[in-house]
Amino acid sequence: MLFTKIWLTVFLTAGFLFAAEIPPAELLALGLREMQALPRFAGKEVTLNFAKAPPLISVETANYTLRAELQSAAPSMYVKYLVYAGEKLLKGFRIKYNAAVWADAYYANRHLAKGEEVTTADFYLRRTDILKYSHYLVESNVSWNERVLTAGLRPDEPLFAWMLSVKQLVNSGDIVALSVNSGSVTIKTAAKALQHGLLGDKIMVQVQNDKKRVLQAEITGSGECQVVL
Repeated sequence: MLFTKIWLTVFLTAGFLFAAEIPPAELLALGLREMQALPRFAGKEVTLNFAKAPPLISVETANYTLRAELQSAAPSMYVKYLVYAGEKLLKGFRIKYNAAVWADAYYANRHLAKGEEVTTADFYLRRTDILKYSHYLVESNVSWNERVLTAGLRPDEPLFAWMLSVKQLVNSGDIVALSVNSGSVTIKTAAKALQHGLLGDKIMVQVQNDKKRVLQAEITGSGECQVVL
């Protein structure tokens, strides 16, 4: 009986000698590298912290390889880990993290109306955790050449990428050069734009003749539209 107890103790001790625990710092460092490797976060300050203290992860050998895969990128996110010994998969598990990605983003310094042409002078920069937003924020490397807003902004509201567009080529009320194409025949006339739009947009225009006919035309250039019949 005594021999059995001694043998069991030696067996368990030997088992633990050949096992290893994955340090939490190793898990954290690998998850952070995966975050920093995403093109969207390149060159930005990325922080990652455990949502709660991780459990001890034991593996049967000290010669293991740890791989990680991001399963989401949000303030609360998961990283999937796979532990290998050579090509053999030993185990897999997920750990929840709190993440942040910091960048300088633009905020309106006054009320800005939809369709208004804007420049950097209409905004100020604020260090922002961009993961808190579901849409892409406009960051400090944006080009401001002839930009207009597609939505209004109140003071101190952030500027999202979908709100910023190139300058409109046609504004509502403009008199535009209208080309009406039918086969090999092209008729050119003047029309009044009833809507504003960008290159390639289709807007309603009113032909400037006695009939005042309203047509849908495509914007082909600055002050130019065409209708294909």
